[in-house]
Amino acid sequence: MEEESTALIIGNRVLASQARHRRYIAEHAQEWQDTGTRFRNARDALNISRRQMRPLIGISEATIARFERGHSIKARNIVEAAYRTALNLVQLQREQSLATVNRG
Repeated sequence: MEEESTALIIGNRVLASQARHRRYIAEHAQEWQDTGTRFRNARDALNISRRQMRPLIGISEATIARFERGHSIKARNIVEAAYRTALNLVQLQREQSLATVNRG
């Protein structure tokens, strides 16, 4: 009897946790989609493919695509910071290359 009760309590906690997770995703979905779109547009403006971004960010192309589409991904804040840093690095490298060409 006690085992059934414990199993029921654990089962209810799992269901509650899953429900909280679904609510969290629903509450943030639009924000994540908007963020992903901004990052994809910035990447496109630099004419950089996901394949080229992959080694700069350190995640798979599939994860980059999921991030850009606004899907739930693990370590979203870290991915966003790495993506932003990679975009800034590419922009800086291009500006430095342009400055070098203009001086030469």
